Amino acid sequence: MRLEEVYRCAEQNSKKSGIAMRALVMDWYSGLRKCLGLSIKCVELAMIYFDKVVSKTHVGRSKLYNLALVCLFVAIKFTETKTVSLQDLCSHSGTSGPDLDKIYRLEVEVLQILEWKLNYPTVTEYLTLFYLNIGSEDKIKEKLYALGEMAVTNCWTLDFLPSTVAAAILLIACDESQMEIFRCILLDVEMDTELLEDIVGFALERFQLDLPKQQPRKRVQKKDSDPLDTNHCKRKRSVHSDVLLSTSPCSVHEDGSSPS
Repeated sequence: MRLEEVYRCAEQNSKKSGIAMRALVMDWYSGLRKCLGLSIKCVELAMIYFDKVVSKTHVGRSKLYNLALVCLFVAIKFTETKTVSLQDLCSHSGTSGPDLDKIYRLEVEVLQILEWKLNYPTVTEYLTLFYLNIGSEDKIKEKLYALGEMAVTNCWTLDFLPSTVAAAILLIACDESQMEIFRCILLDVEMDTELLEDIVGFALERFQLDLPKQQPRKRVQKKDSDPLDTNHCKRKRSVHSDVLLSTSPCSVHEDGSSPS
């Protein structure tokens, strides 16, 4: 059965469209599983996605067959070891000239309905995080994001984690009044401040910034923990295992160089 036939059957059985559509989609999934050699787990997972989306939001009949296609496409990504492109799936589905852009947008909608987190850590997101913790003025914020835009357009930033690049930008942008607060934040997230100092020098050279020279600052040493001090960092992990850094696909060595 072609996927378009599933849609037409649902139109003809509008009074029982919910039950009829689910049965027809399951039948179509089973037939497509044999054509593409998909696993039973893939079909079951696609049907679960389909049921969840239909139960959480109203889907018009014009989108039902695209929804069934997207749910199977998502399930294939997480269950199959062989690659099945969306074009291949559409050709086996019998759909005539599908709008791939609409299907990709529907895929994002489905993942959002399923409450899957799609956020990817970027330099801008880390700048916002650190900036909120410092509570700087608007003029610092403008300078911060101006440097951020310059950073993301330079290929050298690819050698470092997004959180490290953002921290280096903050070290450049912040004045002495915010510096100690920011350094305490870096200690709380177990970020290597010596590494950042090297990156700052490298960033200044790359950005070709003529900033006033500041007096060398002393590193903030960790003091003995106070049981009543809730701001004291109790984690003993290295910079490589920190939560903020582990979410990035990049990695960085202790000397600031990229992995070979």
